[in-house]
Amino acid sequence: MWLKPSNLIYMSSKLVVGNWKMYPTLSDSLILASTFKRSLEDIQGVEVVLAPPTAWLVPIVESWRHKPQHVSLAAQNVWPNDQGAYTGEVSAYMLKNIVQYAIVGHSERRAYAGEDNDLVHQKMQACLQWGIKPILCVGENKKMIDAQGNFDDYQLSKVTEQLLEGIAAAKKDNFDKVTVAYEP
Repeated sequence: MWLKPSNLIYMSSKLVVGNWKMYPTLSDSLILASTFKRSLEDIQGVEVVLAPPTAWLVPIVESWRHKPQHVSLAAQNVWPNDQGAYTGEVSAYMLKNIVQYAIVGHSERRAYAGEDNDLVHQKMQACLQWGIKPILCVGENKKMIDAQGNFDDYQLSKVTEQLLEGIAAAKKDNFDKVTVAYEP
């Protein structure tokens, strides 16, 4: 599948995403979320997305009685099936009323959990189905860089493959809901 520039939607809005990974405790997360909420109330022209650990999403939502319109929450991961015997996973269906965004295809998920482009594609579809805006992560991995020492045609082809297979999940009318994040 090839995308022509005329088929793409170019967005001029700014999006800043903070992925908290698996670091803060619940109490630290609540303090961080409160601090971000207060400090971001007067910011204009940029949407800020916070991606705390999944276990802290609901407590953060509950601690924010009113959040600034331009501050959103993201899930760090999402599972494509709505329900089933998927121990430890959280579906887009389960997250639909909690987050506005979900990170999919992150390099750590690809490296440590063995996630491939097909699974990323499924995650993208699930997010879009349930009204969650996917943040598609693409980029070369450390092994590629160590082996080549620089960004070459092979690495470019892998990044392009990740991008094309990921956004293939979005129909033309959903392109505006997809954010692409390049992870060098």
